[in-house]
Amino acid sequence: MAPMVNNVVRDVLMERANVWLIHDVLVVLAAYAIFRIPVNNAFIAVLLTILGYSVNSTIVIFDRIRENKGAFKRNQTAERINKSISQTLARS
Repeated sequence: MAPMVNNVVRDVLMERANVWLIHDVLVVLAAYAIFRIPVNNAFIAVLLTILGYSVNSTIVIFDRIRENKGAFKRNQTAERINKSISQTLARS
């Protein structure tokens, strides 16, 4: 039963990570639309930079969760995720 729970948690985290990636880009698009900033090469560079930082952040957090797998029991998934995010934020 534990591997199935871990797969479900992993799938939910991956879905949320994708939603946040889209969110980051949409916030910038909304700001450009609200302030009527012209779309040019700099705009594309901004979007790609934000997307790159978001992907990197997501990878670092998922890697930290994987590294902390041995430090927590199987049924402490939420605590492991919380500790991993806290460690990542403290490192930034």
